Order: sequence, then C-alpha cells, then structure tokens
Amino acid sequence: MKGRLLLCLLCFALMTGIVQEQKGIWDRPTLVKEGGCWAKSDIQQIRESEDAQEIPMDFTAWGQRNAQMITGNGMERQEEGKVLELMGSSANVLRGGTVLQAEDKEGCLIGSTLAQKLFGSTEAKGQYVRYGERNLRIAGVLESYPNVLVVQWDGVHDSVLNRISISGEAQSTIDAFSLRNSITPVRAEYSMWKDEATLLYNLLPFSFLLWMVYVCLHMRREWISRKGYALPLYLVMLAAVVIFFRCFPIDLESLRDFMPGKWSDFSYYGTYIQSKMQAADLLDSMEKTVVEQAMTAGLMPLKGLVLVGELIFLDFCVKYRKK
Repeated sequence: MKGRLLLCLLCFALMTGIVQEQKGIWDRPTLVKEGGCWAKSDIQQIRESEDAQEIPMDFTAWGQRNAQMITGNGMERQEEGKVLELMGSSANVLRGGTVLQAEDKEGCLIGSTLAQKLFGSTEAKGQYVRYGERNLRIAGVLESYPNVLVVQWDGVHDSVLNRISISGEAQSTIDAFSLRNSITPVRAEYSMWKDEATLLYNLLPFSFLLWMVYVCLHMRREWISRKGYALPLYLVMLAAVVIFFRCFPIDLESLRDFMPGKWSDFSYYGTYIQSKMQAADLLDSMEKTVVEQAMTAGLMPLKGLVLVGELIFLDFCVKYRKK
C-alpha cells in the first residue's frame, strides 16, 4: 500500500514540474483578427492612440509565416522553419528568455532546435542567419519555442499580423484597449487552457482529500462509543479541507464573471455561457502558432499523469477498504 502512495506522489511531483514549467505561459491577453491581417498603418494608428493615453498600454502585433527557408552557419546550411514576425516587443508574446525590442530590426531570436540544425549547437548567440534578403544577428536562443525564428516585421512584405498581445493580465485591460481603439476581433481565451491545467493539477489532491474524509467518518463510526474521540476526528477533517484549499486554490478565470449579483437578469448567464462556448470553438478551430502550441504542450502529459495517478489511487482505496 505504501508503494501505491509513493507512486501517486511521484505522479503528482511530475505534474508539479509540468505546471511550474508552463507557469505564466497563458498570461498573454490576445486579440485574434479572423480572415485578415492588420496593416502597418493600422498598428501605427493604435500606437499613436495609446501614446496619447494617460497610462498607455504596451502591446505587440504579431503573426506567423510557415515553411520559410532560413540559412545559417556561413550560408552553408539551410533549414525550413516557422517565422514569427512582430511589430513591438517580444516580451508581450513570448515567455522568458532574451527580449527582442521593437526597434531591433537587425536582431532576431532563434529556437533551440532550429539553432542545432543550422549551427550544430544551441550556443548560437552572436551568430548570423539569413531570412529572405535580411542578415540578422541572433540575440538569444529560445528553449520553449524550438523550431522558430523571431524577427521584427520589416514593413515591406505582406503583413501576417493577425494577433495583438497586450501587456497585463486583467480582462478589463483588454476590454478597455479594444473599446478605445475600436477593435472588434475575437479575444483568444488562453485562460481556458490554464483552467484546464488547474483542474487536472488539483484532481489528485482532491481525491486524497475525499479519502481522508472517508477515513475519518469510518473511524468515527468505530469510535463513536469512545468518549472524546469524535471532536478530534472532526478537527482532522476540517484541517484537511483547510489545508487543501490553502495549498491548491482553485482559481478558474473562466468562472470569475459567473458570480451572484446578476441574478436579477438570468439572460446574462445564457449570454455568458454562449460567449465561452464561442471562445472554446475559436481555440479549437484556429490555426495554432508556435506560441499557442507551447501553451497546450503540457496538457497531454498532465492528462496522462492524472489518469495513471487516479488509477493507482483507486487501487489503493480498494485495498484499504478490504483491509
């Protein structure tokens, strides 16, 4: 039985590692323009509008080109990769690593896998790559986005800027930004992936909490005739519940607006649920860039670990019940 608990703890430790690695990757408030791209003049107009605000919001317009030829290592090696083109700082789009500033038209960031293919090593900082007619100096290597080149859009070629990511995390931030700049594209609800990961991560500890409650209630029935034992058992149950919700807070962004206070207008809930369903459909149907692929990379391993952990824990509970 101890072995089964240790296996459950191992699964949970692996899940913790995945969640910590993905931490912060979903916090990118992003607008998606369906069926088209923003022109350079559109982004400049939005930038001027934000600069005129008392507290301007920093943002980055970006998009992805697929199947682009990138040359490196003294022009001897050529590889096909994906290219993220930005109009703004990479800090608003990518997680961690070196930041490619908006004014750095001669620099670039490169994914670790692409660097390995072009230079035979991931130590590629300071090397040069050729993309189209541009020679770009590598400012940093990205571990979380392996097969990609990140550059500032030159403003000459056709725009692929169909996303805008905003600095900040609050829903009100992106709503205010959209309203004053008359932007109507759909908001990419990346928080849904975050909520899914949160639920998966909390499932195994919650199962353990239910088991503890069951054990306490079972012991209470056995010790009900023994004076003074009932109160300590109830205190243990209460402590288990408190510890669970302190250590594993279930903060689901998708449900933050689904709160009392709207009960006078029940149509609000129908509209709210419909908007969330539309947002989920957008996430499923849209062509995912390397940024969004990185956001979902940890979900499948999490699901596998939860399944294994729950099966082991269920077997443990059955053996405990028979004992």
